[in-house]
Amino acid sequence: MAKVFIVQEPTKYDHSSGQFVPYVNLAPATEFGDLVFVLDPRHPVLDAALVMSILDDKLKDFKPEDFLLPIGDPAAICMAGAVACRYSDTITLLKWNKREKKYVQVPFNVK
Repeated sequence: MAKVFIVQEPTKYDHSSGQFVPYVNLAPATEFGDLVFVLDPRHPVLDAALVMSILDDKLKDFKPEDFLLPIGDPAAICMAGAVACRYSDTITLLKWNKREKKYVQVPFNVK
């Protein structure tokens, strides 16, 4: 089964619970495959070496039939795209279509 690699789950701080909680419903992405969260929302993206190491480990199984959901910190999204290109010549992004209220596929070849 295909996987949907989510770069970074958007969270916000909930003062009542004292924890970070997701605020984007990612359930519609399950239509495309199993959800895989790549980076913890609290990873310090400014530590590029650490982030690239984590991305390399999490995306090493990225295949042409998988999807990349570019959500989270823009720097992390850019790094995740670069790492995914190491493992597949074909990348398919999932982009939210506000009008249709669903994800649409944006495939492209990187070679």
